[in-house]
Amino acid sequence: MILNSKMRMVYILMQCISFLITYSCQTHWLVKTLPLPINNIVHNNDMRKICAVISSEFSKEKTLCLSYPEMMLSIIYGAKIGLGECGEQFKFERWNCTFNYSYPDKTLRNLHEITSRNIKETAFLYSIWSSGVVYSITNSCSKGHLKECYCDPKRHGQDKDSVGDFTWGGCSDHIKFGMKVGRIFLDNYSHKSIDGAVLANLHNNRVGRRIVWKTRLKKCKCHGVSGACSLRTCWQRMNDFKVIGETLKKMYQKSQKVSYNPFQKDLILDRNPFRRPSKRKLVYFNDSPDFCTEDLIIGHPGTGGRECNDTSKEHDSCSDLCCNRGHHTYEMIVEENCDCKFFWCCEVRCKICRRKKFVYRCRHPVR
Repeated sequence: MILNSKMRMVYILMQCISFLITYSCQTHWLVKTLPLPINNIVHNNDMRKICAVISSEFSKEKTLCLSYPEMMLSIIYGAKIGLGECGEQFKFERWNCTFNYSYPDKTLRNLHEITSRNIKETAFLYSIWSSGVVYSITNSCSKGHLKECYCDPKRHGQDKDSVGDFTWGGCSDHIKFGMKVGRIFLDNYSHKSIDGAVLANLHNNRVGRRIVWKTRLKKCKCHGVSGACSLRTCWQRMNDFKVIGETLKKMYQKSQKVSYNPFQKDLILDRNPFRRPSKRKLVYFNDSPDFCTEDLIIGHPGTGGRECNDTSKEHDSCSDLCCNRGHHTYEMIVEENCDCKFFWCCEVRCKICRRKKFVYRCRHPVR
């Protein structure tokens, strides 16, 4: 009984220290670059601007930025791809992962805040950024845009799978190189800054990188008489990034809540302090809010005024998205092409048809 009491006190102490530590994280350098208009910077070849945003002083990140400018651009572009896919995966959710890039400073504050809260959404953001970086770097390698890499050198010669023998040919995506670059650039924390929040970010970064590898495809082309597949040439390709986003979204829904063990400097499961979280799952520290109301600190406008689906039973349903506040129904007349016919050669003529359409929008909360 005394032992259980002591163990409980130790656990409570660990929870308190974990709470203090997880709210003290600094903004990751990658977050600082996301609001930048990347296309203009590429056009002007102004890499010093990016490097100055990353760090105003001498640092490892700034050195890497100045030493590998093309690679740094690919990394930032990959993170932007990830952020865009985040918006696609959450467009029907209460938190829809949207940010106003017209105001870069405000966007940076919003991103900093939501990545500092260590909630499930933070876990998804870090994992999708990480996978986006791997995806972008690997693509740049395959297209010959980076002098440091090209196709996967290990995908050559004869090999065998469940179908039979085949020959590696063409240009296989060098995914392992993309993963290595992602680890070097994104996991570049100093040992002094390692705390619970950093460990969670590193964990979710690894999950994001791993998913790009796990969802990869092997594509093959048959050679033989009359289309027979007696000879095959195969090459490795990354999957569509949409598939990667969908896979991470499923993992987000099954993510594990963790705590920080300051004595062992490790993450532990919140419900079982004697077990570590799975390497295959996303992790977070704090429960998410319901996102029903406006939260200007993270740039979330709330769900008031959002369009909902009156017949759906998913997250986009009016009852779920509107947080049971009810919704307004609007009747609209829409015009669309109909009764289209093809005329030789080469014209398609359509009539303009009008039909009624009902649009449902969530009520705003009463103030």
